[in-house]
Amino acid sequence: YLREGARAGLYCVFLCVSGVWNEILLDDYFPVYPESGKFIFCRPTAKGKCWPLFIEKAWARVMGGYCNTVAGTCMEALHTVTNSPTRNYKLSINKQAECLGAILNAEGRRYPITCSSGDIADEQKVGILHAHAYTVVGASFLEVVEGGFKPLKNRPNPIDLNKYICIVKLRNPWADRDNWAGHWSLSDPCVLRDPALMSFLGYNERTKKGYLCMDLFKFLEHFIELDVVEYEDGYKFSSINVLSTAHPSIYKFEVTSTGKYTVSFSQINPRILSAELQPTYVLSRICMTVFRKKSNGDAEYVCGQASNRLTTLTSFVVDEGSKWRPGEYFLVLVTNWK
Repeated sequence: YLREGARAGLYCVFLCVSGVWNEILLDDYFPVYPESGKFIFCRPTAKGKCWPLFIEKAWARVMGGYCNTVAGTCMEALHTVTNSPTRNYKLSINKQAECLGAILNAEGRRYPITCSSGDIADEQKVGILHAHAYTVVGASFLEVVEGGFKPLKNRPNPIDLNKYICIVKLRNPWADRDNWAGHWSLSDPCVLRDPALMSFLGYNERTKKGYLCMDLFKFLEHFIELDVVEYEDGYKFSSINVLSTAHPSIYKFEVTSTGKYTVSFSQINPRILSAELQPTYVLSRICMTVFRKKSNGDAEYVCGQASNRLTTLTSFVVDEGSKWRPGEYFLVLVTNWK
């Protein structure tokens, strides 16, 4: 919670650290440049809202200082502020269907979407920042017609990328730090001479800073990762702290109502540890399997997945078609112990 203008100058921010909600108590002091008095890191919004500063300071408190907040991943940030299942997609030019499907599915469910740019050799020329996080606002479609393009109000079905152009809409949180001038940008004569097209793409005074559009192929050329946080109101969370061993661990839990469930495994972020401990700590690849206890005592397989990536968060989202029924369940956890 955050009540701006608190008399005591004491604030509290909730963050999910290593899979567990934590209350982070803060004062209202922030680092500034001594000469100008300007904020060194995050600054208040144009309307004077200060909540972004407190969230950033809470994360710096967890990390052990502002300098330790450099880098990180979108998945890490999304899970920290929501404690919700997060899916990561590796992008490439030959993954058009997977990327588009992920964006459209998330947009339809109103899930927050972020993306990360790759190795941009010449930021100034391309207009995309190197290794930077962007927000995916959504996607729209244009039909290729004789002499031009026809904006589509509804999503085409089926989606034929030879017939339709998919426009990915992005926002750079550093609104004054890029100047995308490619096709479908505000520098594109095709857009500038067509007010209707400009409006369809979402360009206006409110979105003038940091907002940009590009086609799906250019998006896949410049961006390497897509992250979707499956946040929904009404989610119920339950977590425990465990110490993994070299042997498989079995945990029993009970499901009391039918629904959609997600099993997540969080490992301690190495950046949280002291400089002395960091060299001795490594992330582990994990394998999780869930079984349901049947009425006759046998175990019935529900879901499972192995992670080949060394990451602080691994989420296994059970598809909505696989409804969990009330009963007793067992989670088998195997870590790649070293």
